[in-house]
This record gives sequence, structure tokens and C-alpha cells, in this order.
Amino acid sequence: DLLFVNVNGSEAASVGGVACGLPVVNCYHLSYTPSPGGPANRLGDWLARRAAMRAGALTVHTSAAVRDQWSARFGYPPARTRVIYNGVNPAVPA
Repeated sequence: DLLFVNVNGSEAASVGGVACGLPVVNCYHLSYTPSPGGPANRLGDWLARRAAMRAGALTVHTSAAVRDQWSARFGYPPARTRVIYNGVNPAVPA
């Protein structure tokens, strides 16, 4: 068994799953955006996001660009990530 977490806003679920002894796979669908608020709020959010990312056994991103943003921002090794593209057909209907 494992816990699959769509992380954006659910960092506590990721860290909690690891604390319960579950392997956690974190999925990031969105590009990185800084948190709103003052410096203390932004620091707290950054720490929570970093803890969630590092807690997981594997991190999944929906594009290489998203992977590169998150990995660079949080010092996360790209070797522990996988890119799985969204199942969307980009063709424009005629």
C-alpha cells in the first residue's frame, strides 16, 4: 500500500503519511508560485512544501518544466522524480 497525494495545499497529508509508515508519492500538477502574505507566512509555507517534497518516496510532476521549477526551488534531486504528462489531447478541434 502507498499514499498518493496531490500536494498543492495538502503538504500535511504527505508528511502525515510518512509518519504513519506509508510510502508516499507526491504529485505536483501546478507550476511553483510563491505564497501570499508576509515573510513569516512565506517562510512557513516554504518549509512545509520542502518537508512534504522530501518526505515522499517519489515525486511526480506533470511536465519537465514543473519538475525543474520545484526541484530548483526546493533543492530536490530530479533523480527522485518522474514526469507523467496529463492525459490531454492538445489537438484543436476543426
